[in-house]
Amino acid sequence: MKQNSKLSKAKEAITHFLFAPADPAPLAVFRILFGTVLLWQGFWFAEDVLELYGRDGILQGGLADYMASMALPNIGWVARQLEALNISPDTTVRTTFLIYLGSLVSLILGWHTRVSAFICWLSHFLVIISGFVFVYGVDHFGNIFLFFMIWMPMGNKYSIDSWVGRTSSDPTSGTRLALRVLQFELCVIYVTSGIHKAMGEQWWTGEAIWRAVHLPLFGMVNMDWLAQAPWMAMLMAWATLLIEIGYGIFVWPRRTKHLWVAATVALHIGIALTIGLVSFSVVMAVMTVAVFGVSGEVERPPALGRGLVPLRS
Repeated sequence: MKQNSKLSKAKEAITHFLFAPADPAPLAVFRILFGTVLLWQGFWFAEDVLELYGRDGILQGGLADYMASMALPNIGWVARQLEALNISPDTTVRTTFLIYLGSLVSLILGWHTRVSAFICWLSHFLVIISGFVFVYGVDHFGNIFLFFMIWMPMGNKYSIDSWVGRTSSDPTSGTRLALRVLQFELCVIYVTSGIHKAMGEQWWTGEAIWRAVHLPLFGMVNMDWLAQAPWMAMLMAWATLLIEIGYGIFVWPRRTKHLWVAATVALHIGIALTIGLVSFSVVMAVMTVAVFGVSGEVERPPALGRGLVPLRS
């Protein structure tokens, strides 16, 4: 009987953890912040899109096909199909990119959110596949999380859909499950990244930090002073390992959650200031803030006998 009772309690705890109704605020904040970062990056990239994918761009013809990821359609393939309709490759590239930016705006505003997420993911996917060797963390995470947004109730709050009544902002089990998926995904990303770093000797000696801040392409500030304090580079490396590997453990309990959110944000601020990976740092920081820093808990009404006097008819 005791074993059955323990199993029942464990099942109840797991069910509550995964499906207890949650407020959609974290998903809404995630949608707005994540979409805003991608939109900012998109405007920054807009002036170079033709130089990369246009008729006379770096990636064209067989080279685009060779550098595309897997045997999937890419923007070059789409351009060739539309060229038969007398639509120039440059027009296809511009249109695809404008669709991407427009769908991002629609996603941020929460207008037909799921459809916007699908169009945004598809147009983003075409661009990513077309220049796979030129993309980095932000692009990969953008592709992953935009795909998640298609299936999640991202437009249930702080959106045009909720204001006009297409969606409800009431707490639901689906919202809780979606939030858990995002949280688990972030934990996997950070923990695997930390373990991968820990497998290399450079992260234990601090050499990885020294090399990163002195790369000609990424170095933003003069960090030569680390040569006089090698222990500081070692502490930075150890702190990075602790934050990333410990993410999957300490970002959950209430007592350590806000500390770990703050430490993660501080880590990415440091990366942005010293290495210059601003887009990557901002997108990682806002994801952590949205899914772990914004509460999705629903206040329970006080039970009878605990300060609540029932109304008498």
